[in-house]
Amino acid sequence: MAVVHSKPFEEGTPAFVPIEYSVEDIRKSVPPSCFQRSALRSFLYMLRNVFVFCALGFAASKLDSCSKSLGRSSGVTDAGIKFIKICGWIAYWWFQSLTLTGFWILGHECIHRSFSSSALLCEVVGFILHTITWAPHCAHQIAHVRHHSGRAHMEREEIFVPPTRPLDYAEGNSSTSPTDSIVEYLEDTPLYTLWMLLVQQTIGYPGYVLFNCTGQPARTMGTSQLNPYSQPFKHRFYGVIVSDLAILAMLCIIRKSVKVFGFLIVVKFYGVPWIGLNHWLALITYLQHTGPEVPFYRGKAWNLARGALSTIDRPFLGWQGRFFLFNIAHCHVAHHLFPQIPWYHLPEATEHLKEFLGDHYVYSDEALLRGLWRTYNSCRFVDAEGDVVFYRNKKGKAEMVCTS
Repeated sequence: MAVVHSKPFEEGTPAFVPIEYSVEDIRKSVPPSCFQRSALRSFLYMLRNVFVFCALGFAASKLDSCSKSLGRSSGVTDAGIKFIKICGWIAYWWFQSLTLTGFWILGHECIHRSFSSSALLCEVVGFILHTITWAPHCAHQIAHVRHHSGRAHMEREEIFVPPTRPLDYAEGNSSTSPTDSIVEYLEDTPLYTLWMLLVQQTIGYPGYVLFNCTGQPARTMGTSQLNPYSQPFKHRFYGVIVSDLAILAMLCIIRKSVKVFGFLIVVKFYGVPWIGLNHWLALITYLQHTGPEVPFYRGKAWNLARGALSTIDRPFLGWQGRFFLFNIAHCHVAHHLFPQIPWYHLPEATEHLKEFLGDHYVYSDEALLRGLWRTYNSCRFVDAEGDVVFYRNKKGKAEMVCTS
């Protein structure tokens, strides 16, 4: 049983009771048909993504010339033509960044063998898809499997590990340095929050890959998915080397493309969508795994089912999230419970899980930007002690409390 926090909570704070079912118990609520994988069906989805990627690129290549022709034939002013171009490129960057993210997600599905029952096929396809999105496949595979096997475990989680503060922090009894006091003062300002979110949404994912940002704080300096000597990855030393060489090959392709087409063309067609990819990955993973209603566990209070249920389903971008992102955010609870279920069966599995799990199923239909802002301000730290802990805001207030 979980231990109750020793720190008092505000009266009226909603109570949380950890689930007692095992993953096998929960599995019985999902029809066996949901676990069936089809390599042909998976390839058709991937080919659809390739087609959209190429079609968007072709449309963008005609955008400037078509805008001029449209302007001349309809009498649009130069300012109007420029406005049409800007709108066209923004639309291209938006949808192409989603398409690139879709490639990354399909590579992620290969890690879980939900793309196909063939381990070799999943390895080859996943390696290619991750490489074109600049994700080092081997190290990412290791880190992601550990994320699933240690989800919401304070000592084993791989990403967005909550910072901790003493139990008496909110009462002002903890000692802080002058520097810490200045930082705490700045944390109260909306501009600071906006700046931190901009950093997270632009370089957060590369920071995680390169420097273990938001990963386990106990990791040594130099931990990186590109470093084969890093403690989490050194048992797959040569696999990490091969992934690094693939990333180096991508760098050479980009360098050659710049020489052939020019720097601005490469930035417009690939660079900006890739920045968008980093934004979507940071946003998706942060909002899937972070929230004041999501528990984190220590010691024997944790088990695989409780960890998997410490995730949130969100109707991310509506139809665009389902089409481009393959249900990764709409059905993330089901994915964490049963990662081998292919994405095209996740909606059906989710409906069965909702009925079985009841209040233990976490769902949020908040607008994305509002949810991002609220989550960041509500989820600043967790208690440094306790078997079941919830995020607290900067004033030390939690929105949930474990009572059993």
